[in-house]
Amino acid sequence: MKQLNIAEAETWRQCIQLFDDAAALPALVPVIPSPPSSTSLPCEVYDTVLQRLAAVSPGTLRDALDRWPIEVYSADSLMRTLREALPTELRVGEATKQGDSGEDDMPRVPSTSQSCSQEELLRVESLAFIHEAQGDHVCAAQLLMSVGSELLFPFLTQHLLAHSALRARAGTHLQNLFNLNPGAALQLFVGHTAVFAPQAVVDVLEPCGHWWQHRYLRLLLDTDPAAARPFRELLISLVAELEPHNLCSLLEELFVGKGTSVNRSDLEDISEHEEVLELETIQAPLAISQAKGIVDAEAWLLAHTGRQKDALRLLLTKLSDVQGALQLLNAAPASKAPELWKELVNLAMQDSHTYVLLLHYIGRASNPPVLNFADKASLVRQMPRGFSAPSLPSALAGLIQHAEDQCDAQELTLRQLDSMAGSVSLKLFNRQRRGVAVVPPGVRCQGVQATNTPDRPSLGFSPVRRDSWLAMT
Repeated sequence: MKQLNIAEAETWRQCIQLFDDAAALPALVPVIPSPPSSTSLPCEVYDTVLQRLAAVSPGTLRDALDRWPIEVYSADSLMRTLREALPTELRVGEATKQGDSGEDDMPRVPSTSQSCSQEELLRVESLAFIHEAQGDHVCAAQLLMSVGSELLFPFLTQHLLAHSALRARAGTHLQNLFNLNPGAALQLFVGHTAVFAPQAVVDVLEPCGHWWQHRYLRLLLDTDPAAARPFRELLISLVAELEPHNLCSLLEELFVGKGTSVNRSDLEDISEHEEVLELETIQAPLAISQAKGIVDAEAWLLAHTGRQKDALRLLLTKLSDVQGALQLLNAAPASKAPELWKELVNLAMQDSHTYVLLLHYIGRASNPPVLNFADKASLVRQMPRGFSAPSLPSALAGLIQHAEDQCDAQELTLRQLDSMAGSVSLKLFNRQRRGVAVVPPGVRCQGVQATNTPDRPSLGFSPVRRDSWLAMT
């Protein structure tokens, strides 16, 4: 058909009739010319094809409607044909006009036992497509809802913001939308909080279980933190119930901010941050953490209300979290850091395993210790006589080896620095020297001697004494 390049309308009518008689009309649809790529045929030609496709191939009808502009065929005639082919209960919006405020609400999503056939679904979607092309978005949404079409959610996402009548209708059908596709419905609710009020969504989801409320509030927090703020306590209780391992990170996101953390350089006085947390009412989260036994979240709340010592005890006695204790020490105010270090060492001395972990992690912390004496050497010197632990000898041996490696590295670095500095000094000296004092022939001068090229100057760096540093350790 493409090779024939047919332009006469009568010839196309005959071809359409032949293909229809051979039950091959769907194969002809892609080559029928239509604007804007080709010259338009008479309206009767397109009407004939669409009418036949509505009866024999609803799927191809959808493709043809996507391909052809609504101006080339008679929309009203095709809509009547489609409605007549549908059961009575699916003839939604038969007399609907755009802006008709007297239209009934959207129908409920059909149950599984009452679901329509695939052909009926395609016919309804084609009818909704025509309503959409005519600008009757409310009726199109009603049709898609009546058969539970998955096209409803892309349709609403595209048209909700631009059509107030559609927003008014859709905002009252939260349960129907959720029943149709829970995941897609939550994404729609989160993306259009002005249409689907968060409090109404939470109330609708309550009978469906805590997990759906948790999922919705999590999505809302990621998308619109301001809209999720009134549900902070509910979200904390849901996370404590369903994913307690993430409660601590959630608290930091809620009270401090996503992607930020409070450290020593940003917080010189804990009282300012303490006031922020008090305004955000942390009593309820603290009670939830204690009731659920979520120790890391409880320690985080205590630390950010000025009770760092209690948080330190929790981390060490309940979780043996030495790394967390060191991070707490690094983030503490300068006025409280010495007291916290003493408490940390005292608690570590009561448990050999904690002491060995502290000895191991104190040199590998992401931030340097906030105190000059909070290092491995100080920790070894404070070890009481008779203190023993199964892995203590290997830990001390590793500490000594690490100290020797540091001495070697420092000695090598100083030698390289001495050599580089001497080379630079020699080049500078040769460049700035203007001449050499000489004695002219026949002239005798007392006290004048010929100068020779001086030796390469040296900065005089002395290598580090290994025994002195080890003795300190």
